[in-house]
Amino acid sequence: MFSLFASAAALGGLLLLVQLAMTVVGADHGSHDLHAHVDGASHAHEGLQLFSLRGIAAFLAFFGLAGIAVWRTALPGVAALLAALLAGVVALLIVAYLIRSMRALEEDGTLPLENTIGHTGTVYVPITGATAGKIHITVEGRLLELQAVTAAGRQLPTGTAVEVVGVVGGDLVDVLPVAEALG
Repeated sequence: MFSLFASAAALGGLLLLVQLAMTVVGADHGSHDLHAHVDGASHAHEGLQLFSLRGIAAFLAFFGLAGIAVWRTALPGVAALLAALLAGVVALLIVAYLIRSMRALEEDGTLPLENTIGHTGTVYVPITGATAGKIHITVEGRLLELQAVTAAGRQLPTGTAVEVVGVVGGDLVDVLPVAEALG
């Protein structure tokens, strides 16, 4: 029984040290845990992911260390095994919870263009009826430079105050002069 605990502690400890070394030298590049991720899905809703590489390494290390600690107190083998299992499961749950908590902090960082509707900006590159110009607009604390169009045949010179009234697509928005947007 002691050899089982010692082997588990050694293997778990080795896995944890390898992960630490990879993190220190920058070779981890995020998560190498064994899980699937669908593009666009939020990490916060993936559950605890109990069987990640980090979780299994923590389970093995704590299973082994707790088993050795209880075994050395001269308690029967079953008590040592139960204590080792309990310590391993608790370590597994804690690691899974910590990973889930860190993933909840991840953020895409992109601003949906629909959030610009209703905000005002300034024409930066003149907008003519035939070609798109550019506007500067501040949305959610970010200064954006977007391509902009307006109603056919209209021209908006540099410096004109405009309001975004729609999203055409990509980084192209539909604008009106502020005076017309309010009326």
